[in-house]
Amino acid sequence: MIKSISNQTWNEDTTLANAFDLDSHFVDATGDRLNYSFSGNQTIRVSIDTANNVSLIPIENWFGTEHVVFSAYDGNVTAYSNNITLIVLNTPDCGDGSCGGNESCSSCSAD
Repeated sequence: MIKSISNQTWNEDTTLANAFDLDSHFVDATGDRLNYSFSGNQTIRVSIDTANNVSLIPIENWFGTEHVVFSAYDGNVTAYSNNITLIVLNTPDCGDGSCGGNESCSSCSAD
């Protein structure tokens, strides 16, 4: 690993698309191709595209904190990232029977 991966925070019910590029955080000294994987996530789906960009997708209506660690394997050695904290923020939901935050739903009246 050449550079730590920052913790990530975003709102519930949204995808954090292209949060970071793993190639900016790992390098192989001999130029070998790296194969990436991850572990630790439970309710946040992690997607690594063909350009090694990471997107984070929480399950619907879930908010909270999880941790994930990425690994890079060059065929001989595995390198690990720092432990990344993923925070999904609770956002007001119309129709939940309560008014809160920046909720509008025609400015509430208990939704």
